[in-house]
Amino acid sequence: MSLHKFIAENNPENATRFILRMKDFGNNLGNLPDKFPVSRFEKFKKHNYHSAVFEKNFIFFYKIKENKVSIINIIRTSRLK
Repeated sequence: MSLHKFIAENNPENATRFILRMKDFGNNLGNLPDKFPVSRFEKFKKHNYHSAVFEKNFIFFYKIKENKVSIINIIRTSRLK
């Protein structure tokens, strides 16, 4: 099930707003790619991926190559240990 559908089960308007904020956050990572540090999670750190927390509950993992940002994964914080 997509994140949008999951949220929309309780509140369709909130689902759409949340996904738009998430997309905006991801799109803006390229503006200041070094703003966020290399991840502290070994799985991502070994590849030199950066991690950016989005609204406390999600982490964007991304790499910087040739002045471009590529989002590798987005994970809910509760799933990381």
